[in-house]
Amino acid sequence: MPLQAQQALAQSSGERVLAEAEIAHPPPSLSLSGKEAVALAEKLYNQGRLDEAERILQSLVNADPEKVDVVQIAFLAGLIAMRRGHHKEAEEVFRTILDHDPGLVRIRLELAKVLFEQKKDSAATYHFRLALANDLPDAVRKKIRVYLGKIEARRLVTISWSSSIAPSTNINSGTELDSISGLLGSEIIFKPSEDRKAKSGVGFSNSISVSALPKLGKNWRLEVRGSLRLLDYKQVAFDDASATFEIGPRFQNKKRTVSILATTNKRQFGGRDYSKSLGARLVLTTPLSQRNRVSLRGSYAYARYASISDRNGPIYTASASLQRALTKKSTLALSLQATRQESRAPSQKNTQIGVSSSYRRELPHGITIQLSPQFFYRTYDGIDPLFPTFKERIDTTSGISIYLTKRDWRFMSFAPVLSYSYLINDSNNEFYSYERHSADIGVTRKF
Repeated sequence: MPLQAQQALAQSSGERVLAEAEIAHPPPSLSLSGKEAVALAEKLYNQGRLDEAERILQSLVNADPEKVDVVQIAFLAGLIAMRRGHHKEAEEVFRTILDHDPGLVRIRLELAKVLFEQKKDSAATYHFRLALANDLPDAVRKKIRVYLGKIEARRLVTISWSSSIAPSTNINSGTELDSISGLLGSEIIFKPSEDRKAKSGVGFSNSISVSALPKLGKNWRLEVRGSLRLLDYKQVAFDDASATFEIGPRFQNKKRTVSILATTNKRQFGGRDYSKSLGARLVLTTPLSQRNRVSLRGSYAYARYASISDRNGPIYTASASLQRALTKKSTLALSLQATRQESRAPSQKNTQIGVSSSYRRELPHGITIQLSPQFFYRTYDGIDPLFPTFKERIDTTSGISIYLTKRDWRFMSFAPVLSYSYLINDSNNEFYSYERHSADIGVTRKF
């Protein structure tokens, strides 16, 4: 980030300063108000006289940094860096301004453009879509759509990685009961084994995801996605690892995107195979307006469980989600989902419906907050053979996650992440009721 922008953003605005610049025809020294000097620097920038404009900005800061419009000076410094092709410097300037005031739409647009020039397409798309939540002139909206179209056309490979320390009060979703009576229809008091009791612990989480979209034709691409996630605890019995892979054709034009993917998933728990599945997924995404996008998904997978073969069977899922840019600082996502799981054992067959949402807002001082509540209702078809005197099992699961990050704390594009989650599963069979508090403290990066 240029020195004058760093100095300027550390100060406040004021009234008059002395600005000196070498200009072709006027005298070499001009006594101007701060506002007039900034206007002169902007005029020189528009004429392509970048060195002269930069000298005025530097003189403004050096003369009295408390008596200038520091945001305007930093903005012009960012534009000059961008015009010279110094995109990284320009990005830092625009990000720093938004860290102080995320409501400046013009700054957000320039940041999106400089991110586009650096092919940081995920970040550029985020800022372009947030800008569209404002009342912009039609010409500006048209330019944004052109940028988004170019991003979609050239997007080939995306990689993201995150790592965190993950403490949790219930790493195995275990029961908190010390004993259960009435097991197998008798009055025998049963004590859950230690691995079924709730366990707290601190894990180390790593996850990586890769997506590729090589072109097959004008409107056709091959969509390939893969992800790995490992949650490693000191107690190996509770380690959790999963891998997912998807591949299939993708059709896209200005109005919609449709993907048909073959999918596979494998999960290990406690160092042993837990489950694997094979299936297919259909995804349709289309914009409803400048602010709104809707996605419809349907999937089928046949799941096999390593140690509980009675749970083997197909899983059907349907969901709809809406993404909306609410304001120039905030976005909202809302999702509805229904899942039907079949199995050999009637007690394992279940139907689940649920709703989840995510509200994200950029705050001053470089803080971004995201709130994600969820609620799910699940009913089982048959009576659990371990508890024959109970009714069919009914669970309600609710929770909320709070995510915080500091946008102005950046090192080699890594961003710090702090999140807290609370989850409670309330069942009509106490054995399956539990609650969990968990946190993640780590970093994330999109390449």
